[in-house]
Amino acid sequence: MTGTSTLRIVSGGQSGVDRAALDAALEKVMSFKPSLVAVSAGFDTHRDDPITGMALETGTYGLIAARIRDITPKYFAVLEGGYGERFGECVASFVKGFM
Repeated sequence: MTGTSTLRIVSGGQSGVDRAALDAALEKVMSFKPSLVAVSAGFDTHRDDPITGMALETGTYGLIAARIRDITPKYFAVLEGGYGERFGECVASFVKGFM
């Protein structure tokens, strides 16, 4: 891959994620035919996080992880931020989605 892209997938919808934008972002990633997908898994986008004021629900992280799992056989995640009381629940949702 040459260069980087920032793709907005957060919206004000029920789960806080724009599923069409998520699918478009994943299609763009897969267009590079990566042999491995690395995920920077941050949870500060959760609706209860005191820092960002974004809108993701706890279960949305599992949905995102499951979509990644479904498109590529090789992936891993590195734990990032998240400062709310539901941080552990968000991580658990994400890991469940990867399995």
